[in-house]
Amino acid sequence: MFLVTALVLAACGGTNTQQTAASGASIATNLVSSGKSLPSVSLDSVDGTKVGTNSLLGRPLLINFWYSTCEPCRREMPALDAAHGRHGERVDFIGVNMYDSAVAASNFAQRYGITFPVLLDSRGELVAALGIALAPTTILVDASGTIVHQASGELSEEEIDDLIAMWFPE
Repeated sequence: MFLVTALVLAACGGTNTQQTAASGASIATNLVSSGKSLPSVSLDSVDGTKVGTNSLLGRPLLINFWYSTCEPCRREMPALDAAHGRHGERVDFIGVNMYDSAVAASNFAQRYGITFPVLLDSRGELVAALGIALAPTTILVDASGTIVHQASGELSEEEIDDLIAMWFPE
């Protein structure tokens, strides 16, 4: 039972520390990116426009990594959008879809009423450069491009508000 639970956590949530299943097998986890610079890669908007991560810098930034069939991602999305409504004037929010097509990501964004930009990491460049293996994962990036915090797993509205207050105080 522990192995099944651990594998489910590894597939769609969990923590960013190394975990080992009861069998001794290693379970995929995120690498810790805090303190590193946001990698310079090209992402795609859902309409096919290329967006370089360098163009996202200049203001505090919250990047959430998700995909449409991830249940914790689905539950977290309304909290992210609500936080965007409260903090979007001083912190940019970006959703980075890890696996889906532009159509699937766009349909998901419409279904959940996402008001912040959704980008696709179709080639897996940003996910690979950051070592992200779990979804949802949220990173906070300061205006200069340094990753100041990384959270793996589903966040509540209160947790998102607390992180923004801690790392990007008014």
